[in-house]
Amino acid sequence: MTRIAHVPIRESGEELLDVAVSSPVAVAVPTLLRRGVVDRLVVAQSMLPRDVRLLVVDGYRPGDPDGPDADPSHPTGGAVDLMLSVGGAVDLPVPAGGLAATLPRCCADTSPVPAPPTARLMVTALTAAGLVNSPTRWWHWSYGDRFWAFASGAPHARYGPVPPTR
Repeated sequence: MTRIAHVPIRESGEELLDVAVSSPVAVAVPTLLRRGVVDRLVVAQSMLPRDVRLLVVDGYRPGDPDGPDADPSHPTGGAVDLMLSVGGAVDLPVPAGGLAATLPRCCADTSPVPAPPTARLMVTALTAAGLVNSPTRWWHWSYGDRFWAFASGAPHARYGPVPPTR
């Protein structure tokens, strides 16, 4: 993680958008993301079969990106936690705790892995749209943040932390 922390940031100044209002991508909860991420999710959605929808579970979360328990990507608005909805149903095994227990979020310890065909659909579309996946969290994708720059070989990140708005 220390190499990623040394990736320089050249802030683009892109605004945060409400995903539900500004795109055809489905959201589980109100979510904000940078415009470049939303644009790429729209592209990825267009590559999926008609009955398969991206489902945004989490996005921008204000916080201290340098704190001991911090996730450095979500405060940038460049990271998104995703899953697929197939024919209106979530393609994950549903435990006794109900659907809410299955929603993959970076603040959770783990989440059930989707079926291999679903995972392939997701990886193919999101990668083609320019997002990168965390190797330890199948649901965590990003564009423009330090992890994205590191993984894609970009010379710098496009997004730094966005201060909370009130």
